[in-house]
Amino acid sequence: MSRNKLRVGVIGVGYVASNNFLPVFPRFDDVELSGIMANHLESAKKAQRLCGAQQVVQSLEELVKLDLDCLCAYPKGMPC
Repeated sequence: MSRNKLRVGVIGVGYVASNNFLPVFPRFDDVELSGIMANHLESAKKAQRLCGAQQVVQSLEELVKLDLDCLCAYPKGMPC
């Protein structure tokens, strides 16, 4: 893990994330997809295989512990 990269986390792996966030992040050399949070662990693991995210977590608390610089989420899906 390089601190020279922007560390990003994504909440949810539904349509918006799968078509807008997840496919784009791996294209940037200065972005590290550090974690994905989803209610359904298997869906998150599938997304992880497709985009190369470092970790999959099931709670916002776990995601925050990843020391992220940025968090992406579709507003309707926000757990808070």
